[in-house]
Amino acid sequence: MRKFARVYRLSVLAVVGVSLYALPARATDSALQCRRDARTDRRDCASVCSDNYQAALLLCGTPCVRACSDTRKACRGPIQDQLSADIKACNATRTAAIQLCRQQYRADPMNFDLDACIDAAQVAAFICRDDAREAAFPQLNTCNEAYHACVRACS
Repeated sequence: MRKFARVYRLSVLAVVGVSLYALPARATDSALQCRRDARTDRRDCASVCSDNYQAALLLCGTPCVRACSDTRKACRGPIQDQLSADIKACNATRTAAIQLCRQQYRADPMNFDLDACIDAAQVAAFICRDDAREAAFPQLNTCNEAYHACVRACS
């Protein structure tokens, strides 16, 4: 009986393994992309929260440290504004591309080409947002380095 149960479990695992292997690649790719987007959103949110925390701490600081904070805020402001505008443009392009996909494949909404078209629009938007963040990061880092040097000079 034990041998039969073991063989049965192994056959079930084999069937499940083959079934998972046979899943369409685009469904797996979409899920991975969704997870990557979620991680990126979490990272961005954490960055904003960290900045807010630092700003709250600075309210307790010396006038010199507050001046450093004001300088950093002035340095980061235009960069963050540009980043926000770039991300909004990426998202608007994605929305327009998805609408175009739906118009193209309106006759058959279950068409796999519609899914591929939408996936491509989402991936292009992700790459666009990622490129915008990568372009802004060195500039934001420069502002942060100047801020840290300023705070060290206050001591």
